Amino acid sequence: MYRFKKIYIELSDICGLNCSFCPTPKNTRKIMDVDLFEKACSQSAKLTQIITFHLLGDPCMLKNLREYLNIALSYSLGVDLVTSGVYLHKDQFDILTLPPVHQLSISLNAGFDEKNQARIPANYLKNIFDLCHYKILQDTPSFINLRLQDTSLKILSWLKDAILSEFKIKDDNSCFRFRLGKKVFLNITKTFQWPTLKDASDVKDKYCHGLISQIGILSNGLVVPCCIDARGHIGLGNLKDSNILNIINSPRALKIQEGFIKGEAVEDLCKTCTYPAKRY
Repeated sequence: MYRFKKIYIELSDICGLNCSFCPTPKNTRKIMDVDLFEKACSQSAKLTQIITFHLLGDPCMLKNLREYLNIALSYSLGVDLVTSGVYLHKDQFDILTLPPVHQLSISLNAGFDEKNQARIPANYLKNIFDLCHYKILQDTPSFINLRLQDTSLKILSWLKDAILSEFKIKDDNSCFRFRLGKKVFLNITKTFQWPTLKDASDVKDKYCHGLISQIGILSNGLVVPCCIDARGHIGLGNLKDSNILNIINSPRALKIQEGFIKGEAVEDLCKTCTYPAKRY
């Protein structure tokens, strides 16, 4: 039995985009060096079966992404990878659809955010479609999830139509998940507002997966309670001078965990978070 369902590891906080829905600033922590990543993997492998390349940044920007994936594979870790899809190219199709990659999630809102239009390649959507068709044709074991936020559907209804048309799927306005092919899906996701340290909410039952089923590791080695603390407000310790077990068993970490189990938020950032975490 593993301690966590997944551990989020941020390979970098660099993505090259400026999405209106994403926290800023970015490009401050830079890239996690390979040695630190291997240390994170070696310790994570004792606590989880799945690591997720996410918090901030786009892993597909990294020219040596294969090296990181090979390290994860060497520790028998499955990888969930989140990308904007902007940097996809055909040379990556194999490594993004084969072990250790378990699931690839593509945030389509990033590619069609009005702030990013000057940065989006003309073949953006075609590359994503080509990747999906490649995965279906090769019948690889991984999943691909195309993600579109529900509040953007009025503006991007044409995009949903284009995706369904490409894969010859009939629309159903009551459906929030469409199977485009074997292990390839379009998911209409709930729009989420990133928490800040302002305007604490008044939610009485404040449950979170942080330190219960997940933790996050930022690219500078800082360990945070969950994937939402992308700014590192709740730094519990750093892998550069400690280890995960000591960090997650520190008094501060245990206090946060015990609070969530009782339905209480201990940290100020957690009191502002509206993510609808559900108890498993």
